[in-house]
Amino acid sequence: MDEEKIRQALILFPGSRRAANGVIVGDEEGSFYITDFGPRDEELTPEEDFLVPFCAKKEIIRLRSLKTSHDYLLRLRAITIADSSRLNRVMIERGKKFERGGRIWTLSGYYDTFNKYHRNYILKIPHKDRKALRSVPSGFVPLIEANAICLKSVLGEVVIVSEALKYFYYYMTICLHGTRYGILPEDCVNAGLIGLRVMVGSEAQDFDIDPRGILPKPVEAAIRQSVDAMVEFTYGHEYAHFLLGHLSSVAELRMADRNEDQIIYEHAFEYEADLHAIRVVTNRDYRSKLAVAAFNIFLYLYLIEFMAVEHSDVPNFAVSRTHPAPLDRLRNLRETLGNKDLPKRHELGMAIFEVRRMASIILERIKASSRSDVLTAYGSVYMHGLGGKERRDRIDY
Repeated sequence: MDEEKIRQALILFPGSRRAANGVIVGDEEGSFYITDFGPRDEELTPEEDFLVPFCAKKEIIRLRSLKTSHDYLLRLRAITIADSSRLNRVMIERGKKFERGGRIWTLSGYYDTFNKYHRNYILKIPHKDRKALRSVPSGFVPLIEANAICLKSVLGEVVIVSEALKYFYYYMTICLHGTRYGILPEDCVNAGLIGLRVMVGSEAQDFDIDPRGILPKPVEAAIRQSVDAMVEFTYGHEYAHFLLGHLSSVAELRMADRNEDQIIYEHAFEYEADLHAIRVVTNRDYRSKLAVAAFNIFLYLYLIEFMAVEHSDVPNFAVSRTHPAPLDRLRNLRETLGNKDLPKRHELGMAIFEVRRMASIILERIKASSRSDVLTAYGSVYMHGLGGKERRDRIDY
């Protein structure tokens, strides 16, 4: 909201007070954060008005009648953002930055700027597989859950990766590898807390407007490169489910209602997808990079598994009816790929020791806190040594 509108709002809404990008109406018991107002588009319904801040009008009209799997992906994104006032604010800021670059904002257009992840992976696999994946819409969705999935919708297959999963990879990389880049141990511990809270769903996903810390540019570039490889492996894993025909097979097995067999069957699919995502790649160097990325992902998930045993606020996302234990997945890759792509056996042992050491430090930090809800309270954790500064929500940003 520009200055003129803020002044108008302060008059229109008695008792309102100035905020970072608008006005706040109400008190501590209940309030509204108004970031814009004005005449509505009469061609849109009141329900569609909720999509106006972050969807182009042509996209809103597209959502009235879903015809393709691309429309389904747009709907997933739009509904997720509409349900979260915080994500609304994030997307508005993303829109401003997007348009400052001289581009016309659309929600799909914004997410298309991140297509490099899955496209880079697809370019490294055989032509017949690239052709098979051409019709599968793929991309990020700002879900709270840190997850990735290949969905079989009524309109066709869709591969989605939650933005939360990318954040998890980023902060866990700082946590476990930050000291080699000169990041203070305390900030590495805080990064681990942020990563855990992302998995729990309590860390506010507003990193664009409330940075938890700023890394030196060379360090940021190195960590981003590592995270990019993890995201690309994640897409590769989901594409493997599609290419191997797992979607229809799992659906058929679920209809049979054979619980124990189902677990074994679906775990086998995860092992297959892990391996296929790497083996199908034709470029040797890229294949090794993906193998190391998978190695790191499973170690990060193992940290959560380890902490879940010790702390009740950490749900064990790492292993489930559909996903085997992280170290089992890592060892399965080692047995099938050998040393040529994955780190050597003694390096794996050292990495597991480091994960347990860091998990123990984080647990001690949680126990020493004056708060009992360190992992579950909605809000933000900051890396103070990297300039992370606690700010007041809506007032400072």
